[in-house]
Amino acid sequence: MHPLNRSLFLTGVMSYLSAPLWFMFLALSTALQVVHALTEPQYFLQPRQLFPVWPQWRPELAIALFASTMVLLFLPKLLSIMLIWCKGTKEYGGFWRVTLSLLLEVLFSVLLAPVRMLFHTVFVVSAFLGWEVVWNSPQRDDDSTPWG
Repeated sequence: MHPLNRSLFLTGVMSYLSAPLWFMFLALSTALQVVHALTEPQYFLQPRQLFPVWPQWRPELAIALFASTMVLLFLPKLLSIMLIWCKGTKEYGGFWRVTLSLLLEVLFSVLLAPVRMLFHTVFVVSAFLGWEVVWNSPQRDDDSTPWG
């Protein structure tokens, strides 16, 4: 199979699995933090151990995860706004309106992303478990839109 086709399959799979993976990451990291908060660290794991085993925290891994997530989320937005700024913002309402639009989009995305993640996770898990997934389409009539 051509590598481009493989990447398309991977993109399709991740469009379904990204929300459950994010949910599992949040749940497991929360559970791990609770375990660390409720248990006392064991510095000496064996009797008569000469040197303690100190808990390890690897901040470089946390920073790398945070940085890569921010790049994936915000780089497309920044590149698109820079392109609009370079080409001219008059068609889009001016510099300040385009910038305000970007900031509002980021704000609403931050607020709605967890809600979408939960709904999408429930949808994917119910599909995997074989439960009936009801996807009601909106009413579509041939009525005209009233003007008044």
